Amino acid sequence: MPKDTSDPSTQNTDPPAYVAALDASPVVQRALGKVPAESPKPTKVPLDLIPLAALVEMANGLAEGAEKYAPWDYRRTGIKASVYVGAALRHLVAFGNGETLDPDSPTGKTHLAGALSSLAILADAFALGYAEDDRPHE
Repeated sequence: MPKDTSDPSTQNTDPPAYVAALDASPVVQRALGKVPAESPKPTKVPLDLIPLAALVEMANGLAEGAEKYAPWDYRRTGIKASVYVGAALRHLVAFGNGETLDPDSPTGKTHLAGALSSLAILADAFALGYAEDDRPHE
């Protein structure tokens, strides 16, 4: 007999695995001002120094990815570092060569949005441990 999904007691309420990793991440703990006791001077990360225009560009890039795949899908599936390094570099090279808008974008996002969102996902993946580190090693 199938499980009764209308009964809340039978539903899986465990958070996804990345939530525990996020809670334990030193990067997140520092951003929240929760640094280890042995730290001489607990300080919060100065998030107010992020330029609003950069934050908006990043959000536009992430929104396009969320529409194409699913919001936060990269946390569920994991990523290969090289894919996001390559994407960020391609967007930066295109921007550096004078191309502002990404011609492959269905929403008209900029190359800077593509680079910023690729780097944000890459940083998130390494901070939370869901990146496959396939960078070349000596």
